Amino acid sequence: MRDRKSSDLFDALPGDLRVRDAEVGHPLEALMALLTNELEIVEQDIDQLYDNWFVESCEPWVLPYIAALVAARPMRDIGAGGIGQRAYLANILTHRQTKGTAAAIEQVVREVTGWPTVAVEFFEKLAMSQHLNHLRLGAPAIADIRDGAAAKRTHSPFEQGLHSPAAGPVSGYSGRYNISHLGLFIWRRSARPLEPITNGESGYLGGPIAAQSAVGAGLHHFDPLGRDLPLVNIPTADTTIEQRVTPRHLPIALERDTLREDLDLLRAKGRDESQWFGELPVLRIRLGDREIPPEKLYCCNLELSDDGSWHRPHNRGEVLFDPLLGRISLHAQDQSLQVETAFSHAGMFDIGGGPYNRADSIEQWRKSFFIEGEATPWRIGVSRRAEEQTDNPLQGGPVVANLRQAIARWNSIARPGMRGIITIMDSATYEGNLTAARKIRIPAEARLAIVAADWPLEEQSSGASSRAETGISPIYRRPHIKGNIMIEGVVAGSSDGGQLVIDGLLVEGVVTVKANGTLRRLDIRHSTIGAQGDKISKGLRVLSGNEQLTCSLSASIAGFIRLGDAAGALKVSDSIIGEDLSAADGPMPEVVTAPGSDATISSSTIFGQGHLRSIASENSLFTGPIRAARRQQGCMRFCYVAKGSETPSRYLCVPDIELADEKQRLGRDLTTKERALIYNRNVPVFSDRIFARTGFGQLRRSCPETIAMGAEEGMEMGVGYSLRHPARFANLNDAMTDYLPFGLNAAPIIMS
Repeated sequence: MRDRKSSDLFDALPGDLRVRDAEVGHPLEALMALLTNELEIVEQDIDQLYDNWFVESCEPWVLPYIAALVAARPMRDIGAGGIGQRAYLANILTHRQTKGTAAAIEQVVREVTGWPTVAVEFFEKLAMSQHLNHLRLGAPAIADIRDGAAAKRTHSPFEQGLHSPAAGPVSGYSGRYNISHLGLFIWRRSARPLEPITNGESGYLGGPIAAQSAVGAGLHHFDPLGRDLPLVNIPTADTTIEQRVTPRHLPIALERDTLREDLDLLRAKGRDESQWFGELPVLRIRLGDREIPPEKLYCCNLELSDDGSWHRPHNRGEVLFDPLLGRISLHAQDQSLQVETAFSHAGMFDIGGGPYNRADSIEQWRKSFFIEGEATPWRIGVSRRAEEQTDNPLQGGPVVANLRQAIARWNSIARPGMRGIITIMDSATYEGNLTAARKIRIPAEARLAIVAADWPLEEQSSGASSRAETGISPIYRRPHIKGNIMIEGVVAGSSDGGQLVIDGLLVEGVVTVKANGTLRRLDIRHSTIGAQGDKISKGLRVLSGNEQLTCSLSASIAGFIRLGDAAGALKVSDSIIGEDLSAADGPMPEVVTAPGSDATISSSTIFGQGHLRSIASENSLFTGPIRAARRQQGCMRFCYVAKGSETPSRYLCVPDIELADEKQRLGRDLTTKERALIYNRNVPVFSDRIFARTGFGQLRRSCPETIAMGAEEGMEMGVGYSLRHPARFANLNDAMTDYLPFGLNAAPIIMS
């Protein structure tokens, strides 16, 4: 919408009328103020009506009407404000002009699904006798068994070998290669880049700190948690429809052979010849106070030998790395230096501590901190870089070296009703517990936010630099807090409690609310609580005596939630609680323990049992039995509820629907065996149930349709509800109806 300055009707009146109005107490000015407010509403409505003529600026509800004007098939909403549908409608004429080409199909699928896609016409992958005047030297009919890298690309969209014709479905290996088949290779998981942050004024601001391996000095992990985390490509932008999608445009897993060959080419012919370490390197490593140039990076296998040893560089200043295991090896003389990295890993959901854009989350709480007509909140920054640390507000301060110092300053000045924001400005690791004397104290009616974000600098006319009073840029940051956090609400008399917001953090330890406190609200957003190594073994604990507390977890991951006998409220949305480490025949652990709390759980996946006072839930997955003491209160809607659960009334839940349908079909009660069969075929199937793996919490394509499309609006249950995968696949089918070349059969081939 255009930012038009509204007219002030009172200023348009003659001066003598305004003078007389002031003499009698400004009644006319008050009337004109009311009329001006109504005029602003009318002007804004007119501006919006004008903006609604254009696909780039219209409101989401207008998109189907614009689609009708250009005779475009309306597409289902896939979230993100209809961005994909806007692009699809904006490019519709270009798509029709290039209809039937592989490049156009890739572009259309990307717009209507939001997924990077490579279209492969499988008739081009068939071995055939070549005409001597049209030789295809890059299409050998016989595979080179000495080329290991090429062998690994077999059955991928970028394979070089050819195949004999086969009969069968497009999506299967056995029948893929046929004249009439076209495959759409799709990546559902996106890249999560964690990079050192730089800017022109301050230079290098720090990045993720590689964790030292437990097996010995000199071996590090890219992941600050110390996991073996496979690295993926940081995709470059695909800016034109004429250009075909290449590996650099996709969040594909990085391969040892590919990067090794590329680095060898770089050392031989220069960086301009490098595909992976040129203008946008797929990974960077900083040793001490200098970045290692690509010429001194070597890609290799860093698996441990039988004696526990690993490969090391031959020369000081050189670094070995393994993209498959996410490991770094240093020379013995370099192993005492700090290692900072830039890399990307795969992610399915925009939840947990992550470097994705969290602007929508920030907007939901910042209004209660930046109140119109009142002073801006107290603010302080946190950065590991000495160049950033200062107390001078005219030099970009105040910025301190660690979170402990920031909390200490808050505790020393916090008073009732005060608002404060602690901004962690990098993706570094901050060690140390925030407990005992260092715990976070929230006075009566006070609000404190600890957020991972940039705090932008603003240049003054005098040449000084100060931080923007209201500036919060929540992208490309994922700080790692290595320790426990304790929170205490401090209220005297009958005053109301305060609020703490945690947004965008990766916390290894337990977040604990102290017993007999008076905290009113704990709001955890887009954070991971309790991750330790390759497990999510810790979580949120609220000790007894916090009756007025409301705990809220939004788009977060936690190992457990234990509210004990605290009688406050619990709200969980778009989150994952727990992981499934139990044996196939063993009981699942209790990951949600809140016997004195009323819980509201929506669009979440709970890996384990739950014990609550009451529950209201929708679009969620409960893999273990859930028990509610008050079953006359609340409701379960569009949920999967495990066998043995004790819940309030259920509406369109699984497997209740099939149990009721089968009972009605047979005209009698089901036997124990018949019920067991129905329970067994209505069980969620996940890509991974383990936190350390990139498919954690993702439903497989083989998951029963009752769960994969059993939530509200036909979406999938659990934490994937907001991704709207069924709508994306439906859009894909519709797009192929319009743009698939005549005579070809297409099918999606899911790569991740």
